[in-house]
Amino acid sequence: MLMTYILNYYFLGAFIIVLFSFLASYKLFPILIHLSSVKKLSKIPEERSSHLYNTPTMGGVGIFFGFTLTFAFLGSILNKYLQIDTLLDLTASLLILFFIGIKDDLLVISPLKKLIAQFFAAGILILFSDIYITNFYGIFGIHELPYVISIIFTFFAFVVVINAYNLIDGIDGLAGAIALIISLFFGFYFLANRQFTQMLISFSLIGPLIAFLKFNVSKTQKIFMGDTGSMVIGFIIMYQSINFLTINETLAIPFSLDNGPIFILAFLSLPLTDTLRVFIIRIKNGQSPFKADRNHIHHYFLDSGLTHIKATIIITSLSLIVILSAFLLQNVNINLALFLIIIISSIVYLPLTLRKSR
Repeated sequence: MLMTYILNYYFLGAFIIVLFSFLASYKLFPILIHLSSVKKLSKIPEERSSHLYNTPTMGGVGIFFGFTLTFAFLGSILNKYLQIDTLLDLTASLLILFFIGIKDDLLVISPLKKLIAQFFAAGILILFSDIYITNFYGIFGIHELPYVISIIFTFFAFVVVINAYNLIDGIDGLAGAIALIISLFFGFYFLANRQFTQMLISFSLIGPLIAFLKFNVSKTQKIFMGDTGSMVIGFIIMYQSINFLTINETLAIPFSLDNGPIFILAFLSLPLTDTLRVFIIRIKNGQSPFKADRNHIHHYFLDSGLTHIKATIIITSLSLIVILSAFLLQNVNINLALFLIIIISSIVYLPLTLRKSR
């Protein structure tokens, strides 16, 4: 049975995609690190920083390059044998976030300008590719959404997820590990359902994430993903989430999961919980919700004396508890499952939310 899976050419194809994208990024990261050092493009530690030394922030360039090169090159080859969409709209959206991210990493731009770019990038997909959330799948008794409500809610979801994911990128390994877990889930789900375009997207991201993590946790060749990486990855995660929800409701697929929206909330439980938490703290303290501080969940662990790696392992493990809960709640009424996943998330992160804010 094991050999059957190993020899299955779909799994072989997935492995080739991951390997190709990994090597494309892995070979680029040392160049970016050297370039950042020579051109003095590294991030200088500030008061709220969890690092002591100047660190390159161009990791997002390596992730984006590995992802897009793999998707474009292997996608063109696979298109001869499988039904692979070109997805030019997705590429255009990612390019917008890529360039605005580079500008922010190098020069720093206002949150408003980044927000406008995020809306514009989301608009290309939503309005030209008809990628939007059409259904609440019974949550609060709501099923099909009116077109205008679907569009507005999808815009909101894209912006929330992009920025929520960006906020957890504060310690070594955490943002990359969370994205890797989500991408692995989507990759194998789409593979099981022979959704080759979405499978290619997921596995094309897995390789660069693995390569990035190797350098992100390195003591001698460290690099950050920066806003370039976090915005691009956050956007891809939201794009994959919408496709997962749509495909999961298709009767013709061989493998589906009950309570699809609960899985998305479980996978995003850490960034969403952290974002809600810091926003409440900032507003309570009379500050702008977009003002940077050290009230994030990962800062709690660092201030408790843990290293970046230990903090990342613990936080990722907590996230996996919430994700596992979603699998156990498949056969539960979706509204009850929603209530329980919120309770479970609160219990998992409760010691962190009780921390005294600064």
